[in-house]
Amino acid sequence: MSFFLPDTNIIQAKDFSFEKLYKPLCFSAVVFNELMTACNDTKELKQYQKGWKDALADKILIVPTIEDWFEAGRIQFLLAQDRKNDAGGKSLKRPAKVKQEIALDCLIAASCSRENITVITNDGDFWAIGRYLKKLKLLKF
Repeated sequence: MSFFLPDTNIIQAKDFSFEKLYKPLCFSAVVFNELMTACNDTKELKQYQKGWKDALADKILIVPTIEDWFEAGRIQFLLAQDRKNDAGGKSLKRPAKVKQEIALDCLIAASCSRENITVITNDGDFWAIGRYLKKLKLLKF
């Protein structure tokens, strides 16, 4: 059976509804971390904490392994080399926030690829990541 994992941008979308998503679903510890970081209040934080605990209890929480961290670093290096080559040998500095988002996307991608899970996303970075992670399955929402 193939599982689907919604990326952070899908869950944060204004018109988000679990009913609109493909089933069966699983969730990423990385996505929950991003969601908790962006919370507006304690009530919202507690909802995401409950979601994390529920997904863990239901055995549908995907947590990056040591190998996923290693793979994410390899992919980030290759993406940086692409930017450097595209810029003629010297790429422009990227803001820390952009680097962090790509690092987290690489972790999500590596862990989903390992587990054969399809990432549901609207983030174009995942298609760039997919050039270097051949088993990554993506679905645009």
